[in-house]
Amino acid sequence: MLKLVISETDMEKDINRFKDGYWKEKYYRWRKADEFFNQFHLNYNLFDQSAEDIINVYKDLLWRIKSVCPANYYNIHKGIPFFSIGLSSFFLKHYDHAIFYLDAAIAEDKKNHDNKELILGSWAPKFFLLESKEYLHFYNQGVSLAPDLENLLRHELERFNLKSNSNLTVNDFKDKFITKIIFNENTAIITTLYTFIFQKEEVLEMIRLRGKHGGSIEPMITHLFKGTLIFETLMKKHYLDKYMQKHPKEKSHKVNLGNLINFNYVQGKYNFSNSKHCRASSIGKILKFLDDEPYSLETTFYVTCKIRNTAGHYLLWTDLFTERNYKTFYDNILDAIFYLIREEYI
Repeated sequence: MLKLVISETDMEKDINRFKDGYWKEKYYRWRKADEFFNQFHLNYNLFDQSAEDIINVYKDLLWRIKSVCPANYYNIHKGIPFFSIGLSSFFLKHYDHAIFYLDAAIAEDKKNHDNKELILGSWAPKFFLLESKEYLHFYNQGVSLAPDLENLLRHELERFNLKSNSNLTVNDFKDKFITKIIFNENTAIITTLYTFIFQKEEVLEMIRLRGKHGGSIEPMITHLFKGTLIFETLMKKHYLDKYMQKHPKEKSHKVNLGNLINFNYVQGKYNFSNSKHCRASSIGKILKFLDDEPYSLETTFYVTCKIRNTAGHYLLWTDLFTERNYKTFYDNILDAIFYLIREEYI
């Protein structure tokens, strides 16, 4: 596919059209701004361009609008360019960028409209709700390097259900969890969870392809740490206030994940009572803990807590990241997250 080139003159015409139309055509209104971006998309036939071109062209356009109309830039609805950049980044498996811009598109919808049904019908929320397939063929002729999110999630839920004797479905996940979080002011739980799931295979590929002398363990550590932050965030979201009621003299910002897991309210709710340490002096110690403990909800909580404290303080651990070990850590962290979702949302 030929690289798309938009001349300086053509781009300037579009910028001038935006400046002239901001008040005249009321581009500051939600739908009117969409008219401008839709026309821009059609003018350059962006539906048939490469993902790289779509990203570069829209970023160029946004930077130019921001530079010549800085105050107006923040008022206009930028859902279409953010969605286009996000989906194109997703096609290229640039998951952090993809989720960031798709979430930014949702924020634009929430900023400009308070009708929940209308927001959920927009393209970016449909991506997070696993309903975006109907739009994929509009971009880059449906060519994507990325796996299907719904299939990935279904696979992880089936694995979790088998091990935990649960019945958590994809529909439960999106209707009772994702839909609620989308309307929170901060949607980082969803965005981080999706990148955590997407990036698993990328990290496993690194482990499979590296030589016998290994390499940096930073990708493994930072990816697992991301998962533990999701778990910690959910724990604090649902149990920190109750913990503070029982321990009013403590400072809430000093309450750590270990405090919450060993909190009697949490242990009673999840039906376990054996207090264990959330600390581990090495990755090897966590592996030994896993070898010594049978799989259980309690085990996943403590493994996640141990990885959180270990990965959060040091990068130079002995490299024990075989494919099996890494996947065991990942599975336990994701299972701990699913247990929390099952208990608090489903």
